[in-house]
Amino acid sequence: MEFIVIPFIVACIVWAVWKVRTRSRASDQARLDEAWRVVLSDPNYTHRRRLEEYNNEVEAQARKAEAQARKVEGL
Repeated sequence: MEFIVIPFIVACIVWAVWKVRTRSRASDQARLDEAWRVVLSDPNYTHRRRLEEYNNEVEAQARKAEAQARKVEGL
């Protein structure tokens, strides 16, 4: 009898964990889809995207220049 009950309990636990994880993934995917709908429906998205990419490039160049300046000071 124990040989049937223990695997049944383990199977129930595995099933419950699997259901929770699949529901969580579906919820995460739905949130992501909704966020993309909001972003892509914005008429200024392309302009802001270009501006954000430019800002990221400028920041990367500034960090690189700062690292080089520190390297020179350390010599």
